[in-house]
Amino acid sequence: MKMLKTVLPPALVILISFFVFSCESNTVEEPTEPIAAWTPPATTPITSGSVSVDVNGGILQMTPELFDFGQIGAGSIHDGKFVLKNIGQASLTLISAVPSCACTTTNDIDGKVLKPGEVLELNAALVAPLEPQEKTSKVFIRIAGTNSIVVAKLKGEVTFPINPSPTYATALKGATDGVITLRSMDGKPFTILSSNGVRPELVGYDPDSQAPQSRYVARWSIAGMECDTIPRWWVFETDRADCPLVPCRIRNECTGAKRDPDRRARHWIFSEYLFVAGRVSPGTAFNVDVDLEHSNPSARGRVDLPQWSEVRAVTSMSSEASAKLISSDMKGDAAVSVTLQITPAAGASGLLYIPVLITTST
Repeated sequence: MKMLKTVLPPALVILISFFVFSCESNTVEEPTEPIAAWTPPATTPITSGSVSVDVNGGILQMTPELFDFGQIGAGSIHDGKFVLKNIGQASLTLISAVPSCACTTTNDIDGKVLKPGEVLELNAALVAPLEPQEKTSKVFIRIAGTNSIVVAKLKGEVTFPINPSPTYATALKGATDGVITLRSMDGKPFTILSSNGVRPELVGYDPDSQAPQSRYVARWSIAGMECDTIPRWWVFETDRADCPLVPCRIRNECTGAKRDPDRRARHWIFSEYLFVAGRVSPGTAFNVDVDLEHSNPSARGRVDLPQWSEVRAVTSMSSEASAKLISSDMKGDAAVSVTLQITPAAGASGLLYIPVLITTST
């Protein structure tokens, strides 16, 4: 098994993980059919709570306070409908409804006036991230005449066909190793082909003498790694066609804010830092869509560097793949959709970990 290439990403980096296959005879296998998106069984969202705020005789009541979508598939979209009602005696003016991240969109309620007894719906859509995790999002509703904010909440647990527990490799406060349990959600047996590019170390299981199972306990370790070489993800490779890679975020002081100290100066971040391309062939290009999200928290999101969105260049930081800018388009006022073309090198094989640098005018 080919070692995973752990390349330190500098400030402005998006990671694209994919793997390609070649036969021992050096002839290239055709890639498998496109992987069908796996989604957990459909469930009815659980709603809970109600919140209200009194503004000079007008009372804004929001029901529910929370939409819990339960288990959700990576990249799936989930709609929540919050009912805003003025149960007071005076009119209310809604200033804005601002999501906490680009993963959530809403309908426009800015400037709407609610007279006593009137009702307005706030529609919020949560887009699930591309890695297993519990995802939460908020929408902050501001009302004229008060500093109080009404917060609409959405949450869901992004679940893979082979799901990790915990979903993170927690290496904080001196911890350097641990275990992650991988379980197939449909109960079918599978094989872990690699653990961050090398032979997996499995607790209580011998792959040479035991049949494949539906559950494994796998070890991970960053022991001995320098701070600037610790990868952002620990990636398991499996033989499941619907789940070739299972990425688990490494929580460590060296993989968080310290990894990207320039983000506050350039005023944007990636909405997703990891993209799993699945099985591709050497020399065959494929496209990846990346969103850049405006970020200026110190000025409450104010756009004081309008050139933040001007994408100038895209560069692969690996010799095993090239990257090309295809297009760059604004998505509203606070996000840019960038389409990249990634081409694995002709001789590439195994599990690849490709950092890509995106440069804007800031």
